[in-house]
Formats: sequence, structure tokens, C-alpha cells
Amino acid sequence: EHALASASAGVEPTVAAAAQRCRVLAGDSLACMRSWQGSAPGVVYLDPMYAASAASGSSGLKTSAAVNKNMRLLQLLSEIYQANYLGELGEPQATSAVELLAAARQLATVCVVVKRPPAAPPLAASKPSSSLSGKAARFDIYAC
Repeated sequence: EHALASASAGVEPTVAAAAQRCRVLAGDSLACMRSWQGSAPGVVYLDPMYAASAASGSSGLKTSAAVNKNMRLLQLLSEIYQANYLGELGEPQATSAVELLAAARQLATVCVVVKRPPAAPPLAASKPSSSLSGKAARFDIYAC
């Protein structure tokens, strides 16, 4: 939220205009998308948390560098959430990913962008329309 506020008040008019069109919502993303009121967004951006593993092939992450403390905290919170909430509901993470992507694609009017580790499989085993790859992340784009 702070970054969005800073960008909105920034001196670069293009960035400020784009930031003023963005909204940050706190809460359960699946519930939020399913109960959306008002006009649908053109783009939904999903950044699901993924934990680093010992084998880079399974997550797509290299494990040679230590994880930033803040990122590790977010990963731990995500693991706790999955263990306590998804586990109680009997939903494995894969089912949750399928539902999350389906809800996002149903809500967005233009596309859904999903941040993934570079070598990881697509979210919910669903082939994206296109992808943009970098050293630290890949962005899968799903047309709606």
C-alpha cells in the first residue's frame, strides 16, 4: 500500500496515473474474487507464495542464496495458513491453485498475470497464453 501511495503521489505522470487506477485489497483472494461487486477489473495479478526447496527443479528457485527475512516470514505465514485453513477444509494446495486461477479468469475482463518461479510448472497445470521470463521470476499471462 505504501508503494502504491508513493507512486500515486510521484512526479512521473504516467506512473502516477497507473497507480491511481490500482487497488490493494486485503483478505482471502478466492473469497474476494467470488463475491466481487461492481465493475470487473481488466487485469488480475496473482502472486502465490512459493517456498524454496532443496531441489531447484521442484520449485524453480535456486537455493544458493539465503532468503530475505521478510520473504521467509511471508513463506512461513503462507505455510501456516495452508496447514491450518486449507488442511481443515480438506483442500490440497493444488485444488486451491485451480480454484484461484479459475476465479481470477472468470473475474478479469482482459487477462490474468501469475508470478511463478522461473523453472516451475504453470499454476494449476494450465498452459498460459504467453510468458515473460526473468532471472528471478516468470510471469504467465492467461487471456480471458
